[in-house]
Parts: sequence; structure tokens; C-alpha cells
Amino acid sequence: MKHFIFIYVLSVAIVGTTGMAYAEDIPASVKFSVRDSGNNGTPDVLTDSGFFNGLIRNVSSNQDRALVEFDISSLAGQTILDAAIVGQIANNNSSGTWPRTYEFDLYSGNGLAELADYDVAGDLAGNAVWLFDDLSAGVPINLDITALLQGLVDGSASHAGFRIRPTSSNLFPSLLQDGIVLSVEYIPEPTTALLLLGGSIALIRRR
Repeated sequence: MKHFIFIYVLSVAIVGTTGMAYAEDIPASVKFSVRDSGNNGTPDVLTDSGFFNGLIRNVSSNQDRALVEFDISSLAGQTILDAAIVGQIANNNSSGTWPRTYEFDLYSGNGLAELADYDVAGDLAGNAVWLFDDLSAGVPINLDITALLQGLVDGSASHAGFRIRPTSSNLFPSLLQDGIVLSVEYIPEPTTALLLLGGSIALIRRR
């Protein structure tokens, strides 16, 4: 009688359990601004093209908020290691030398520019202040949203919406610049691949 003993010595790295990460910059799929004429809580003007697309302003007669949405459907089921929104706010003029302050919200979007996004429910992601010390510098945005983005992914959101609200009074025009991105690093989950690092099969024949 012959007996065969197969000894498998397999060394594998399972993507998603070893910490192998992927990184990408996701561009905005839509950029727009919404105005509340009269500053009465009723958004009524949407701008998604032209110079004033991305306008941020707060005066007695109007408030304008800048918004972008990022398509995060490719992140479904993934574990987010790190995520940040990276962009720039430019100041359109030098009117008023007092600080200009902003708050940033993250919300579940749908990839469409809509008036309702002006005040749709979201989570506060951070804030910024511009002290008028350098008009040309504007306000750089590098905002950590790791936990908030994971929440949107876990909630099956198709888009991550980012909204900039002017919070100081008499905030003269600022503009959200083009080129804003969602920079994300993630581990694919669940496991989607096996990397064979090394293996051997030993066959021992016994008689």
C-alpha cells in the first residue's frame, strides 16, 4: 500500500489584511455655488459655470456657499486609512481688512448641483480663517475627513459633498478654485486578491 503525504508550505499576502494600501486623488465631479438672496434661509440662485462658480460671500443682502461633490462609488466596501480634501480658496478683492472665516461641511450627495445642497444636513468637518495678511495667498484647504468619509462609505453614499459656508459677517467675495480633489488612501475590503509570495509542495512517498 502506498501512502502519499502532501505537505503544502504556502506563504501568501492577503490584500486587505496585510495593510497593502491604494492611494488616489478623486477630482470633483461637480462644482457650483448656491445663493440665498435676502439672507432669509431660502436658497434661490444656483451657479455652476462662469467666473462666479464657487463664490463664497456673506453680506446683509446675500449669502453664497461654494460646493463640490466627489464620486466615491469606487470606494464601496473599502476601509479608509486616510482622506483629505485638498484645494484653495482665493479672495476676489481686498474690500474689508477684517478676518474672513469659513466652516466646512461634508454631506451625502448625488452628483448633481441642487439648490437644496445649500443647507442639506451634513457634518462639520472643520473651519478656516483668513487674516488678510497676504491677499494673494488666500486660504489653502488640507482637511482631514478620514472618519467622516468612512461614515459615508459605510452608509452607501455614492458621492461625498463638500460645502463651504462663510461665517463672518461682511465676508466679501471669495472663490473656491478649480482643481480641488479628494485625496484618499484605502485598503480593499473584502479581500479581492491573493499575492503568492512563495510556496513549495513536498511529496513524501511511503511504502
